[in-house]
Amino acid sequence: MSESLSQTDRLMEVMERVYFQKNRPGLEHFLQGEMRVLTFVYYSGRVMLPGEIAAAMNMTGGRVAGILRSLEKKGYILRQTDEKDRRRVLVTITENGAECVKTGAAALRQSLSELCSIMGEEQTELYISAMNAYLDAAAELWGRYERGR
Repeated sequence: MSESLSQTDRLMEVMERVYFQKNRPGLEHFLQGEMRVLTFVYYSGRVMLPGEIAAAMNMTGGRVAGILRSLEKKGYILRQTDEKDRRRVLVTITENGAECVKTGAAALRQSLSELCSIMGEEQTELYISAMNAYLDAAAELWGRYERGR
């Protein structure tokens, strides 16, 4: 990275490295597709509607429907028609689905532990602080967009 680049350009370069890095320690597994949805349902701790999942994950209803079909075939979730309102489909995680999330989270925790060891305590704390600042700023910016600036 060149020192003559603006902070925005340098941040863009770092974000590109993160996005295109091939040797991520398992985190992408939780950030994409089926595992992202399964993890969200698991941590919600309740029965969910597909529309709720789509809205929270910023995905289309069709994309979520396809993911839910696949997760159901694998035995990770159940989709059932709501007896009170036959138009609604209720999504619940199965024991197999919960175990899949727990196993994946344990593997991710191990990878992150190894990363922390390589980075060292000081760099890890700086990273955590910087990521929290980034997430807070991103939430503020998103709020501005939602309010129409």
